[in-house]
Order: sequence, then structure tokens, then C-alpha cells
Amino acid sequence: MNILRPPRLFTLLIINVFIILVYTHVSAQTLTVSFTAANHLPLDSIHVSDLSQGWHTTLYSPDTTLFLSPSSSISTLGRQPILLSGLFPNPAGGNVSCSLSNPSPKYITADLYDINGRLLASNGAVLPAGCHGLSLQMSRTGTYLLRVSDGHSVVTHKIVNTRPSSRDNISFSSSPDFKGSNPSTFIIGDLMQYTAFASLGDSVIRSKEILRNQTQSELLTFLFDLSASSVPGSLPGLFSVSDSLQVFFSQGNLQYSVSASHLSADGTYQPGTFLFAASQYESIGPDNSNISPDYSGLIDLFGWATSGWSSGSRAFNPYDSINDYSLYIPGGIDTADLDSSFAFCDWGVYNSIANGGNQPFLWRTLSASEWQYLLGDSPSRADRYAQASILDSDTAYYGIVILPDSFSLPTSCSFSPGHHDGFLTNSYSLDQWSAMQDAGAVFLPTTGYRNGSSVRHTSARGYYWSSSHDNTYTPYSAHCLYFVEGALQTDGGNSRSLGSAVRLVRNSQ
Repeated sequence: MNILRPPRLFTLLIINVFIILVYTHVSAQTLTVSFTAANHLPLDSIHVSDLSQGWHTTLYSPDTTLFLSPSSSISTLGRQPILLSGLFPNPAGGNVSCSLSNPSPKYITADLYDINGRLLASNGAVLPAGCHGLSLQMSRTGTYLLRVSDGHSVVTHKIVNTRPSSRDNISFSSSPDFKGSNPSTFIIGDLMQYTAFASLGDSVIRSKEILRNQTQSELLTFLFDLSASSVPGSLPGLFSVSDSLQVFFSQGNLQYSVSASHLSADGTYQPGTFLFAASQYESIGPDNSNISPDYSGLIDLFGWATSGWSSGSRAFNPYDSINDYSLYIPGGIDTADLDSSFAFCDWGVYNSIANGGNQPFLWRTLSASEWQYLLGDSPSRADRYAQASILDSDTAYYGIVILPDSFSLPTSCSFSPGHHDGFLTNSYSLDQWSAMQDAGAVFLPTTGYRNGSSVRHTSARGYYWSSSHDNTYTPYSAHCLYFVEGALQTDGGNSRSLGSAVRLVRNSQ
């Protein structure tokens, strides 16, 4: 039986058409590259280079999305959704703006609702293909919802407004040269180089470069070197707290004042200011008895899990002092630690520290097992703890000294491990202690504890919270580091309502 075969020329034509269609689909698509940063750092700017084509551009905050459009005379097939990026600032202070990108001319509607679904403002316009500005005004404080649609796709954003504006309003603006637009030639597969910059306190730090043969849309995460020198408030020494993790200590104990406000990890601004003590041996002492929502002075003794984040416990604010340990339980779960679902209960995770980088997520509290590893459980950490005193004229500060993993003893100083002579095991003048600190040593002063508004043993005992619960004492206790002259306990238990010190750390990687 004879089988009819298509002519060879026809077969080649079919193959060529298939190749053209495939090439057309691949070459015409617009790639969307979005950026974020590890440790939740806000990005100031992103430098973009197409190493294959030889062009570069820079995105500036609040823009974190790059649109790469291949050079082609054939339009992209299929429907592409609208894109919103760079909603900033959020929380807002009455006004907020963002960029809107639509791949083809469309009628765009933007609606602004309150949290109860009531329409407060609306606008609509036919926008040409490209990037445009979208600006909002909000007349009251609280939560708003922004809904943007092109009739096919819908994008919704939640906005928290902290200061009222004159009215509720939505407006569009033309942005032909919007940050991140790319008029240069791009071919899918080009070698792209991305570098980001972020602010920490008064410093600007640079990320590690990302190299990509860009073949698809994706979200890229920048990594930053958060060494001691790059984050304000960090001491230079590295301390192992497990077989695989080292940390930097903060420059002093955590302090709090109800004055002013600060940015928190959930994007809201919370009342008060957190900061680190100016020196390692500084503690507030008896003035902690003034603790209240109205006391504007500094405190440094906190109930457990009092970061200011409402986890479901009844006592969660740093100024809470009610003497009922059953009220300091994250989510009402007495086995919860200050991590995972309750990480925001950790003072350093949830709050920006004014002189510690001024961003949330940078710091944290050591767990009970980490305190144990640091101060005795690990052979590699043997003989790196001692009780000591620091002498300033007629004042003596008592506490413990912890040496980093690598330490060179300054020539003017001595060090005797342990606590055989109590707090006189080691004595340092201010100059000697300065040399010890420069070499990486940490000092934890005696702080005493607070029971309600009564402060006790400020010069004789140290109590430092861990992030770990403790059910061995009562169902309502948590682990703490405890020391008194001639003794130290790394896994002590303390009632969660008793005000204790907090010394934060930062992971080295």
C-alpha cells in the first residue's frame, strides 16, 4: 500500500513556522524580576547591569521590581496582568504612592475602601502601556484596602495609615521614565548583575552581587554582610552558641522608654523607644520601680515576652508590671518559646533598636540551650567565663565576663576563669576593661529583679531572660541565666512576671 508523504518543502515550512512561533513567544515575553533582602532589610537602591548588552540602570526605593522587555516587533501573545510595586511608605502618614505597570493600553480602576468594605474614593482612566504612578490620600487613621483592576485581573493591597490627610483621594500620574523602566535592548538569557544597598542606622551597606542568566521571572533575595562592623550596637567578638552557630552580642543591656515611637516587624509603629545601654556595665537599678505606661524614664527589667506584640497574652507590653505570671503566656500556650509562631514576642525580632541598626529582625534573645553551650556545656567554651568587677572611682560594677571564641589577652590585663573569689575573681579599671572589650570580651552586670514595682538585689544578682519556656518550676516560668557571687546557673527558672534583664545577640550569618 502506498502512503502519501507530504512534499519535503512543505515539511520544512511547517518546521520553520513552529520555530518562528516558539521564538516569537519566548522573545516577546516581558520578564518581571522582583527583589527583597534577607533579614527583612529595607532596600534603598538596586543597581542593575546587563553584562551581555552593556547597559545599566538603578532602581530607587520604594521600587523593587524590574520589567525586562525584549526588543521585538512582534507583540507578546496572551493577556498579562497589571502589576503594582513599591507601595511606600506603609504604614503611611496620610499619603502613599506606588508604581503601576500595564503591558497594553487598558482602562484601569482604583478603589479605596476602609476595613469594613466601605468605598471611600475611586478613580478610573485609560492608561497607555508602560509604568505609571498611583498616589493615595487617606483622611483617617486605621487600615485601608486598595483594589486595582483592569477588568480581568485584580490586585489588592492593605495599607495602615497612622496620620490623617485632608481627604480620601486616588490619582494617576504619567511616569514614562519611571525608576526601573528599561529602554535598552534585552534578550532572554542575558547575563544580569544585581547589587543592592540598604541603610543601617547612619551607615549604608552593600549586598553580595547576584549574577543570573535571566531566562524567567523570579524573586531574588539579596544577602548582606552583617558583621560586627556593619551593624551599629554590635560588639566585635564572635561567640559559639552551638556547634554550627556564632553570634555577636549587643553593646549593652536592652532599655526602653515610653517616649516617641518605633517601627516594628509587622510594619506598624509602636509607642516607645528601645535602645542599648551606652556601656556594658550600665544598668538602671532602682529606677525600674517607676515602671508604668506613663513613666518617660528608662527601664531595663522586663516581664517575659513583653516585646509589645499582642500574641494573645494579657501582659505583653514592655511597661507591664502586674504580678501574675499566668498573664505572660504567648498565645495562652504555656509551652511556647519566643520563636516560630511567637517570634514577634522576642524584643529584638519585633522591634527596631534605635542605636542598634534601627530595623526590626536584626537581634534576638538566646535560648536556654544556647546559654548552656556558651557558658559550660561545650568543651570548646571551657574556661571562657569568670565573675569580675569593673571599678570606676568609688563605684564597683559586679557581673560576669564572657570571652569570645578567639581572644588575645591585652598586656595590661589578667583573666582568671570561674568564680573562686566571687566578683573579685577579676578586677578591672575602666581603661583595662576598655582594652578587654576591644579584644572582644562581654560583660553582663548584676541587675537584680523587679517584682511588680519592687526592685531587689541590683548589686548582688543577675537575671537574664532566655527565649525558652520552663515547666520544671511552675507551668508559668521561663528559663533565665542566673548568677550570684560565687555561683552561676545557665538554665535557671524564673516566674515570667518577674522583671529581668535582656541582652540581645545577632547571628553572624
